[in-house]
Amino acid sequence: MQTKPVNKSGEMKELRNRAESFAALSCEPGSTLVWGEGALDAKIAFVGEAPGDYETRLGRPFVGPAGQLFNRELERAGIDRAEVWISNVVKCRPITISPSGRAVNRAPTRNEVAGWLPYLLEELKIIGPHIIVCLGAIAAMALISRDFAITKQRGQWFDGPLGAKIMATFHPSYILRVTAADGEEQQEAFRTDLAEVKKLSAVS
Repeated sequence: MQTKPVNKSGEMKELRNRAESFAALSCEPGSTLVWGEGALDAKIAFVGEAPGDYETRLGRPFVGPAGQLFNRELERAGIDRAEVWISNVVKCRPITISPSGRAVNRAPTRNEVAGWLPYLLEELKIIGPHIIVCLGAIAAMALISRDFAITKQRGQWFDGPLGAKIMATFHPSYILRVTAADGEEQQEAFRTDLAEVKKLSAVS
């Protein structure tokens, strides 16, 4: 029996089109869809929580200050950004308006995560990664366990969706936010986790 050839590019384009329609109904006014990017046959997928200001302006995930830290640490670990898939649970920027009238980032709500999760799972199904890395607690609670505790369970491997191995580590933006002393400690933990990802990717 002849099997139908896989057209990942076409499947991803169709999924993104559906996500655009969902974004038009569910995202904050003026916000835009920030879709995942990278290699469609990636062994490793990194999943953050949601795009921020820089990501919304450029239409790409992890391109602001947190993205710059992420890029440096990927390079340090020997992981090529062009060979992985990078995305977020929520695909548009969650904001709140400050008293001065400025839009500031906020954590996605449970409803926002629940609304976008089917798109993320379908996105990951198309990619078919062997390894999924959750960047931060929001992604970990969406993909590993609702009760996930990032400070206690980061760096541990779990059985993830679609047969992948899954781990959670600190979000790069968290590392930037914490105090200088703690930031060094969290950054070292982040480096340790990426080294483990690199090690597993070599045998998976």
